[in-house]
Amino acid sequence: MKLQDIKGTYDVIVSIGNACNPAMELKRLGLRSFSGPLDWSVSSSLKCKQVI
Repeated sequence: MKLQDIKGTYDVIVSIGNACNPAMELKRLGLRSFSGPLDWSVSSSLKCKQVI
């Protein structure tokens, strides 16, 4: 995915997962106006793959 492909105006930006970093960055940029249900979702059956 390229930035040019997703550049535009959005009504809402939603962070997903239980990691705080996306939510904190959205708040820092003034783009986080609410906490959604996916912010509180945790699944111990899913494995995360670290991308470096």
